[in-house]
Amino acid sequence: NVSSNGAYGAGSVGIYFDAMTDTPQRKAKGVGLYGISKYGNIVFSNELAKRYGDRGIVSTALHPGSIETNLARYWPSPVMRIVKFLLLYPVECGALTSLWAGTSAETKDFNGKWLVPWARVGNMGPSKDPRIGEKLWDWIEEQRKGHY
Repeated sequence: NVSSNGAYGAGSVGIYFDAMTDTPQRKAKGVGLYGISKYGNIVFSNELAKRYGDRGIVSTALHPGSIETNLARYWPSPVMRIVKFLLLYPVECGALTSLWAGTSAETKDFNGKWLVPWARVGNMGPSKDPRIGEKLWDWIEEQRKGHY
């Protein structure tokens, strides 16, 4: 599951379940929703690992790297030029960790791990609340009812 370091933006907040549908709370969270969504990807990946790891399913979450994409297309151009020069990597590099996770024999033992550029195991601290994965899973199950 592709996430990003944006997950750190969720901070101690975790997941705002009341902001995951079109509500006033969602509008109030604004850009913070990006970090929350990336954190949610990690929580989901870890819950998938917990539920299905004993069946041979490997679930990891990963940060593809700070990649030069259109995400920052509305940033002022002088700022973007500096950021691009100092911090961003070419788009082609963004696939490295995903490809490694999906094709390398060694990653079969990485169930529930957080992978970081460039093809390494990183350390994304676990959720503050161990029940958050179960809560997210239940929320997803409820949302998908009637949609498959």
